[in-house]
Amino acid sequence: MISLIHFWFMLSISIIMSNTSFAQKSDFPLLQARTLAGENIEYPKALAGNKSLLVMVFEDIGRYQEAQSQANQWLAVCESRWQRLGILAHEIPMMGGVWKIARSYIDEGMRLGLPVEKHSSVSCFYGDKDKYRRLLAIEKFAEAQVFLLDENGSILLQTHGAPDENTINQIQEILAIN
Repeated sequence: MISLIHFWFMLSISIIMSNTSFAQKSDFPLLQARTLAGENIEYPKALAGNKSLLVMVFEDIGRYQEAQSQANQWLAVCESRWQRLGILAHEIPMMGGVWKIARSYIDEGMRLGLPVEKHSSVSCFYGDKDKYRRLLAIEKFAEAQVFLLDENGSILLQTHGAPDENTINQIQEILAIN
């Protein structure tokens, strides 16, 4: 009986942990984008001095809805639980270079869908998204990619998909320790 309980416990832990990796203080790669407020920004440099939650939504052959829904959930969690602690939340829609030609229309559509006060925390990237997929070891474009960064731009935690209580608790523990 105990070995069966142990098996189910270990199986559930491995399933939960498969979405989350604790980075060994690797740096988030330089990423240049433009906010919906029209400012050019360089990540992670722009967030220096603050712990931050970066949520990336990769356009995948025109599809992004599921990842966007997950990103919205993460941003809401950050706003309700961690913003008061000074944790900055930024969303980075990642679009292939082919979409540069329609950038002004895409960005304007996003601006219309968001309150003005959020425009400076949403930065649109148009370019080689596969480069970042490789650099960040991202396996699934169809899911939101979430990175908790320290004050120096090092990745403390990387996960993907929708938030779950286990990952939220892990982030809260990291925030309490670091």
